[in-house]
Parts: sequence; structure tokens; C-alpha cells
Amino acid sequence: MPRDPLRGAGAPWRTGDVWAISASAFFADLGYQAVLAGFPLFLVLTLHQPVWEYGLASALSYGGGALFSYAGGRIGDRVGHRRLALAGNAVIPLLSLCALVASPVWAIGMLTGGWWARNLRSPSRRAMLVDAVPVDEHRSAAFGFLHALDVGGGALAGVYVLAALAAHVPFRWIFLATVAPLAVSTLSLSRAQVGSRRAPDDPGSLGIVGGDDVEAAPPGAKALLAAAALYGFTYYSAGFPVLTVAQGSGRVLAGLGAFLLLQA
Repeated sequence: MPRDPLRGAGAPWRTGDVWAISASAFFADLGYQAVLAGFPLFLVLTLHQPVWEYGLASALSYGGGALFSYAGGRIGDRVGHRRLALAGNAVIPLLSLCALVASPVWAIGMLTGGWWARNLRSPSRRAMLVDAVPVDEHRSAAFGFLHALDVGGGALAGVYVLAALAAHVPFRWIFLATVAPLAVSTLSLSRAQVGSRRAPDDPGSLGIVGGDDVEAAPPGAKALLAAAALYGFTYYSAGFPVLTVAQGSGRVLAGLGAFLLLQA
């Protein structure tokens, strides 16, 4: 029987560049998802701040991050997506420092700064993957591969945070340790050689940017954007069920169990 080109180790789209970009996604989530899992517990239970302050941190991170994502896509078109992806990825470890000082303002600021850097580089990393897989029908498999490693890294992050807290390791050391996988993420991304080409000077040639972006967008683009926004209203509130379970049960580890359930 002929071999399915989208299956097995011989899949033609699974090139060195695809491996490098996907591995970068895995190690990035292995790092920053550990901070996201523990931060609501650190802010509310360790620093004894009201829950609304975690809501403020989420609003700043995700709301402001959406603007950084848009800006990142536009800037990457001009300076080259590989350059921007590496620069943004290198700044993400700022959020790993959020527990080094017992100041809610600094903690929220460092978390937000690192997350904005993550959002700034995300469109460029996706553009790099598109460049790495020139055949359209192979791209869905490549993106599925990247997101499988992405979510897998986040799930493992929740596991090691739970294990570390069970061993009574303080949050500051858990968060600081995430610098290591984040550094590996940037190193892995640097091995991909795609994404250096800048976009054409004519914005209209990109099809979805420029002054006439609404008219130039492909059919269904508005519906996809609306669906993504509605999805974000639920997915990006993961810290609240973590807090609810932890406070309701009186057990921090139970809250992290809720995070793992959400990842699953």
C-alpha cells in the first residue's frame, strides 16, 4: 500500500525547521505555563492580595497582549519574522522573575511584561512555520504537530509545579527555574532558518493587511476572528478555577489539579 505522506517519521513536512519551531513551542510552554499555573496562588494565597488583583493582572496580560500580537504581526512583516520571534522569545523569561520580590505591583508588572513579549512573537513564529511548510495541504498537519507539543509542554509544566509544591519548594524558586526551558526554547527557535524574508512593500500584496484589510480578507475571516475571541473569554480565565478549587478545598495542590484538568 502507498504510504500516507502525512503519517509516520517520513512525513515530508516534518523538516528540521518544523522540528526546531515546534520544539521551541514545547519548551516555551514548559516554562511560562508553570508560572501561569502558580501565579494566581502566589498572588492571592502567598502575598494575600484580593482576587480582583489577579483579574487585573489577567486583563493587562491578555488584553494588552492582544494589541502586542497585532503589532507583532505588522512589525514582523517589516523587519523579518525570524528576527522578531527571537527577540520576543528572549524576553519572555521576565515573567520568571515575578516571585523574587514580595511586591504585588512588581509581580504583576513582570508577569505582564513577559506575556506581552510572548504575544509579540507569536504571530511571527506562526509565519515561520508557514514558510517552513510551503505545500498548503501539509500545513494543517504541521500546525497540529506544533500545538500538540505546545499543549504537552503546558501539561508537563503543571505536573512539575504540583510536584515542587508538594515538596514545599517556594514559588520564587519554581518560577525562577522556568528560565531554563525558556532559554532552550529561544535556542531551538534560533536553529530554524526560515522567516528572514521581509514582506513586500505594497501592503495590498499581503492580502490581509493594509488600509483595505476588511475587503481583502478571505471569506469566513470575520467568523473565525469572532470565534477566537469568544473562545478566549473562557480559556484565558484558567486562574480563577485554580483559585476557586484551592480556596474551596483549603489545598493548594487541589488547585493545581484543576489546572491539569483544564490542560487535559
